[in-house]
Amino acid sequence: MPDGTIELTIQPPKTRTSDQFGHLVEGEAFVQHEHEPADQLTRETVDDLLKEFNLPYGKGKNPQRYVRCLSDVLVAIRAAPRGLFCWPMGNESFTGEAYGADCSAKGQRCPNC
Repeated sequence: MPDGTIELTIQPPKTRTSDQFGHLVEGEAFVQHEHEPADQLTRETVDDLLKEFNLPYGKGKNPQRYVRCLSDVLVAIRAAPRGLFCWPMGNESFTGEAYGADCSAKGQRCPNC
């Protein structure tokens, strides 16, 4: 614009139609299996969110899986301009990873995700 301000145009999300699933909205980022909290403050924030979602939190192997899962989701949400993200669907995406499909399935049922 002439006065130096930036004109912001918000575009609607892209959509597709599938015979099997009907009307679909495309995600803008994929959940990647590679993130953990960078510091203690971030870890406490993730733990607080896990508590709010009634998922395991704190120390130990089982809560760590959920910490990693939620951390991956938070990074995907941050990368997606509208917060629309996709979960990897294939079994190969969960074999040998920090958490399995059972953990991500519980994460997908979070009321605010």
